[in-house]
Amino acid sequence: GISGAASARIDILSDRVSDPEMLGPLLAAANDAALPPPREEFADFVRRLRPRALGTLFVWSAQAKHPDMRQVLADAADLIAESHPEELVKLISSPDPLVAEEAVKRAAASRSEAAVPALAKVLSVANEELRAAAVASLAEIATPRALFALERAMDDRNRGIRLTAVKTLTAAAHKGALPRVTALVTSREIRDSDRTERLALFELYGTLCGDAGVPVLDGMLYGPQGFFKRKSDPDVRSCAAAALGRIGTAAARQVLERCRDEKDL
Repeated sequence: GISGAASARIDILSDRVSDPEMLGPLLAAANDAALPPPREEFADFVRRLRPRALGTLFVWSAQAKHPDMRQVLADAADLIAESHPEELVKLISSPDPLVAEEAVKRAAASRSEAAVPALAKVLSVANEELRAAAVASLAEIATPRALFALERAMDDRNRGIRLTAVKTLTAAAHKGALPRVTALVTSREIRDSDRTERLALFELYGTLCGDAGVPVLDGMLYGPQGFFKRKSDPDVRSCAAAALGRIGTAAARQVLERCRDEKDL
């Protein structure tokens, strides 16, 4: 039952209050109050905020102490992010880690293709939590451009990030990753990785390589022949067998059939 003039005044006030320098202290005061603001009135107010308020809403929806207040702010942030994806994309590059991480997570929830270039840039930042959130978002978006960006994460210094990237590329059967994963499974460094990561890499290779990878895996499984020749590392051999199983063709099966008499359990 608000009059037109009163509604116009509220809109003008909301426009001014949307400035982060004004909105931040206002929400801080509401957060410090003994009782949260009345939910309906507070919700009506924050729904009128402008897109530039999104970063401040991200901060306070994460740290407000009153559950009702957090929920109202989160709902308002969702509404603005959905209606103004360009503002969400801009905040992915925010210098505030909390704002950037929340923007990255919201990009996953909205599966925003427009956010992919910004998320790809996050893969180069020093903050591991932010890189992990970006990888998770790219995995959720899973468009060709997002999968292409995930190829870079296969070289991340964080094992968990590498594994997420590899498992996502495997699930998507992303052919673009074949050159990089081929280099990884045929490198000497593959012996230094832990078994979970090594097996994940071989499964990705087996998913992508087709019959062209059978000779490579055959060489790993049986190694050079002759009295003075030493076979491959046992764990690398078992990973090679798993990759052949992934290929699943007649040629791959023929190689695996030779394991019937294998003494290595």
